[in-house]
Amino acid sequence: MKHHAYKNLVNERPGVALELTSIEFATGASSLGNQDNSELNHLAEELLENEGVKILISGHTDNIGAPDKNLKLSKERAEAVMAYLVKKGVDPNRIS
Repeated sequence: MKHHAYKNLVNERPGVALELTSIEFATGASSLGNQDNSELNHLAEELLENEGVKILISGHTDNIGAPDKNLKLSKERAEAVMAYLVKKGVDPNRIS
């Protein structure tokens, strides 16, 4: 089960990258929309239980469109994930 991976990364393997595989965005969009956010909810829970952990969020896009627009879009997607975690109670100072 994917959820156990968070505990391992948070408690036993600091500095390891974690890919959230169920977070998807529509082409050209940065809104999380009405998707199932159980993966983000679980990450928020783990962060709330482990107050010393800080995270770095990075977003990405496909290669369709202008590079400058894709760079802006990837930043907006990362910001959407950050806003979601903050809404769940995670201190924004713990998120880059």
